[in-house]
Order: sequence, then structure tokens, then C-alpha cells
Amino acid sequence: MKNILTFLVFFLFIFQVQAQTREIKFSNLDIPSLIEIAKTSNKLIFIDVTATWCKPCKEMEITTFKDSAVSAFYNKSFMCKKVYLDRDSIYNDSISQKIRNKTTGVPRFYFLALNGNTIHMNGGLKTSIEFLKMGEKAIASRNIQSIVEKMSKQYADNKNVKSFLKEYMILRNKVDLDNSVILGDFLQLLSEDECLNDSIINIIIQNEGCIFGKGYSIISNEQNRVFVQKKSTNQMIGYNMYKASLDIISKNMHESINTKNRELLEKCMSENLRVRQDKDNAKKINEFVVKEFLK
Repeated sequence: MKNILTFLVFFLFIFQVQAQTREIKFSNLDIPSLIEIAKTSNKLIFIDVTATWCKPCKEMEITTFKDSAVSAFYNKSFMCKKVYLDRDSIYNDSISQKIRNKTTGVPRFYFLALNGNTIHMNGGLKTSIEFLKMGEKAIASRNIQSIVEKMSKQYADNKNVKSFLKEYMILRNKVDLDNSVILGDFLQLLSEDECLNDSIINIIIQNEGCIFGKGYSIISNEQNRVFVQKKSTNQMIGYNMYKASLDIISKNMHESINTKNRELLEKCMSENLRVRQDKDNAKKINEFVVKEFLK
């Protein structure tokens, strides 16, 4: 009888240990501390941005995150961290703040290199298979990061080479780096007519993120949108220019609130009134933004 009880206790212990390992292990450390630890094992950093009110997040916690294949792969390949949009106020490091500032919906997933840069980003409710593929893609993106770092050293000598700048922006896009400055250099090499070609408009839409940028001034101009739409075979290009302009305004509004940048705020509000077709909605958005800015 004693032997049976001993066996049962041992079996329950093993079962509990296995159950605990069949889930992604999330650290309580802040992101900079995780990066320092990850350097010793050469792992990437996986960030799950969530919120206490997020139903898809909770669903993934009890399904995808507890899948044995997912947990084994993520625990082996990444240092994992949860960041809550509605708490975790004790983590005020620059990396956490940057992630919060650019997160507009949850669940959102970020994969960071050991220098803190995002090399892959995704979001939404994921199945176990989708989550595994996402992690594999992040590891593949790590190789792109090394190429980007090499090209960054060549950037100063190639600012007047259009082919270099295009390739550089494409690669930086894949690892979620801002291309506003590089885009500005690229557009300086083009004539006004060239800037209104479909291919260049698409490059602007994909890479512009600054409301003060030349790319933004091109796609936010209503006359430019009408002109491009008339000569384009893409029936959506005018709308895409308009939507991209609003996205840039929204992104910069969010940044102005978080950084308390009054000049940026005023520029965003002015552009919101100028560009947004629904002027009543534009005014309501501006009123809301001012309240958030003054908090």
C-alpha cells in the first residue's frame, strides 16, 4: 500500500511538472533585463502585448500558449514577456514605451533582436500552427536584421543611389524600422512627375510615417490624389493615399500625446482638419486629442 501511495505521489508530481512546462513561460523581468540575459543564450525576445479585458488574448492563453509544440518551441527559442496595455506601469523603459506607443490593438506580438529593435511583428487571434509559423518567420527575419545593419554602415555613401535606397527600405520594412528619413532622401532624387507614378506612390504609402515628411505632403494633397487616380489602373490608389494620410496623422497624434510635443500636436490637428473629409468628425477627434494631451 505504501509503495502504491509513493508511486501515486511521484506520478502526480511528474504530471504537474509536465503540465507546467506545457505552456509558454513569461518572465516578470523588464525588457532591458531580458535582453541582457538573452545575450548569453543568443535567443530573441518575444513580447505578447495584451490587456486584462482582451477576450482573444485570454482564449490564446488557454489554447495556443498551452499547446505542447508551441510552448516547447517558444521556450527554447525566445525569452518571453507579457506587456499589458492597461497595467505594468512599473515598466517605463524606452523599449516598453515604444511598443505601447505603436500598439493600437491587442493581441499584438513583437519579436526583438538583442539590440532592442523589432525584427518581426504580428497580431490577432492565432492557432497553434499560425503561432509556430510566426515564430519561425521571426527567426528568419533575424538574418535580414544583420543585412540591414551592414547596409546602415553603407548608407552615408549611397544616399544618392536610388536602387540602394529602395532595397534598404524594403529590408528595413521587414524588420519594422522607420523609413521616413530614407524615404525623404529617395524622393529628393526624383522629379515631381516621378513622385506621382504608381510605383513611387506605393513606396510612399509603405514607408512614410512622419507628418512633416515630403512623402506625406505628396499623398495628403487632394489634387495629387485625383491626378494619380485618373491615370492609374489601380482603382483603389486614391483611397489608399487618403487612408495612409489619415494613418500618419493618427500615429503622430498618438506620439504627440505620449511625448507631450505641442508642436507636433498642433500640426496633427491642423492636418486632421485639412485632410479628413468628414470635418465634424475631425473636430471631435481634435477635441478628444486635446483632452488626452492635457491629462
